[in-house]
Amino acid sequence: MFTLRSTKPAKRILGGVVVFALIVIAAFAIKSARAFRNRSQLGADNRTSSQKAAEAFARPTSTQSSYASDKPTVEELGTVPSTLDSRYWLFFVDEQNGWFADFQKLWWSSDGGRNWKLLFSHKDDTFDIFFSNLQVGWMERASGTYRTEDGGANWIKVLTPIEYPKGMNAGMYFLNDGQIGWLAGGLYKPVSLKRFLEESPASYLVRGSTEDGGNAFLYQSILKTTDGGKTWRKQSLPDEVGEIFSLNFADDKRGVALGGSDIFFTKNGGKQWSPAVLKPECVDPDFIKFPDSRPRAVAFAEPSLAWVSYDNGRVLKSTDGAENWCDLLRPEEVWHRGEHDAYFQKLYFNSPTRGWGLKANGTLHKTEDGGRTWTPLDLSGAKVWEIQFFKDHALLVTRDKLLRITF
Repeated sequence: MFTLRSTKPAKRILGGVVVFALIVIAAFAIKSARAFRNRSQLGADNRTSSQKAAEAFARPTSTQSSYASDKPTVEELGTVPSTLDSRYWLFFVDEQNGWFADFQKLWWSSDGGRNWKLLFSHKDDTFDIFFSNLQVGWMERASGTYRTEDGGANWIKVLTPIEYPKGMNAGMYFLNDGQIGWLAGGLYKPVSLKRFLEESPASYLVRGSTEDGGNAFLYQSILKTTDGGKTWRKQSLPDEVGEIFSLNFADDKRGVALGGSDIFFTKNGGKQWSPAVLKPECVDPDFIKFPDSRPRAVAFAEPSLAWVSYDNGRVLKSTDGAENWCDLLRPEEVWHRGEHDAYFQKLYFNSPTRGWGLKANGTLHKTEDGGRTWTPLDLSGAKVWEIQFFKDHALLVTRDKLLRITF
């Protein structure tokens, strides 16, 4: 922690140098952190339907994760259309129609991914894509948020309050009508020099040289549109330094937002977001008091039933629409000795018992008992970069191939 108490000239000069250096470092870090964060993180795209259940799931008392291999039916559809060795995005609105993107190009398929047509190219990096239907889609790029109304052939920039330098967009979710949707991230607020020097949030949460010459911290924010992005309204959310980096909705009312080490829920379409409760009677008390990881993926099987995974391997489960959570699996039951990046970065459930999880190390797993045990699927050594889930199959993107796996 730095304080400005010195009265001697030499100390004043040294303090000024320190302040200037901190501001320069923060300004540089915010520009580079966004690209790194977005390229390294696979967001979850899981949808689904409302009744309340009061059952609380107790934490398992013994290690239950199964590692017996299972050989699924895998069909090779072809090679991926991109020649870049980069992050890929896959987004299908039904079993036949979908899009594939790398950092600078977008392709479209109308036959389930067997053939691709190049639709669009641009110069700045893509961070995310989302399509509401066959015509309306959204693209987050380094230069801002864009919307298409012709299936991705043409894109128009949408002005939002959450893009740099006023803010940072980190996630999005839209309903099928293409008119109602949410942007997640953060908005910058000026802070005093004293607070700027005394506090030390992550570098990407700090911005120097604001319009008035001061400094700013990023505050977690969610914006909602009901008119296809023409106007945006800030949602009610705890006013804290940080960012919201992932959104998921079970329907137009019930949703979950992930940010920092927190889980937020809404049951009124985002008018009010509230912190979820990790129940002390069924969650490790040390984790509640000192959270040592952040949530990475959330999935709904129905509006009342949800799962969330953390980047240390922990998995929690909610039976009341994401308001209260209990431990389902401890980190050591998911992240086994000798594994790397073994947390679930994507989750999908098509029933209360059956689901699939993609680990950050590219291995695909399935569960038949609501997430209590997981079995790795044998893909002959193929590492999965991206995945799109359907009710009875999934499309997998490896380094150079597109595969269809039938469950």
